[in-house]
Amino acid sequence: MTKRSEADNKAASEALQKQVVEWAVTAKAERKQVAKDMALSYDDESLEGQAVGEQIEQQYQVLGDFLKSCDAMSKAIGAMRLNQNIGNVVSAEDATVTAGMPKDVVDKVAMQRIGNIESGKKAKVQVGIW
Repeated sequence: MTKRSEADNKAASEALQKQVVEWAVTAKAERKQVAKDMALSYDDESLEGQAVGEQIEQQYQVLGDFLKSCDAMSKAIGAMRLNQNIGNVVSAEDATVTAGMPKDVVDKVAMQRIGNIESGKKAKVQVGIW
């Protein structure tokens, strides 16, 4: 099993999120059409019409359940958090180094590991959460 980079994980997460949204859009459109079909099936009082109506109601329910699952998947994907590893940073004299993450992305990172930062003379270094 190959280990994927954080960038690969993020790209996969975004692709999955996009796919879930596309499924939900398709399911909503299908459910809307099924609702129209359901309304028409109520006009048919024959046994065959009633059977078709029951199948349409089941399809409507299945699509509703699928939409709930899409919503749950979307929330779970959005809650996925990444790990951040920073190390072996060397700066020149009078350089500015910022290693870490801004405060507004802290909720997206599960773990941050920073190590091996060397700064030159008079360098300005900001490490961690800023």
